Amino acid sequence: PGVTAGKAAEMEVVAVPSLPKQSHLYTAADEVINSLLDLQLEKWGLPPFADCKS
Repeated sequence: PGVTAGKAAEMEVVAVPSLPKQSHLYTAADEVINSLLDLQLEKWGLPPFADCKS
């Protein structure tokens, strides 16, 4: 899976599982979120999302 590949490449990994019951597949991730809308880019040193409702 992507989490394993990302960690093998020594990257920080944020997982967005499509099947919550398989949470054991994501234990190596640095963060697990339920939706990409929950992603806080600032936490990872990136600029925040621009609000599309301008």
